[in-house]
Amino acid sequence: MAQKPSRRPLIITLALLLYAAVVALLNRDVLLVEHDYLRYFGTLGVEAVIICLVYIFLSKREKPRRANK
Repeated sequence: MAQKPSRRPLIITLALLLYAAVVALLNRDVLLVEHDYLRYFGTLGVEAVIICLVYIFLSKREKPRRANK
């Protein structure tokens, strides 16, 4: 019988996405007042890439742990 996939990587990723959304809202004055589009969207892009890499890393790390159980 197949095991259910672990939700830990998904929960951690969702928490990081929520954090990134809050930071984006708090820093929207960079976009609206300073009109620094590259800095604002560049930061969002880098955060998105890092969050994706964290999800992939955690998913791969979780597979051997679940196989040992």
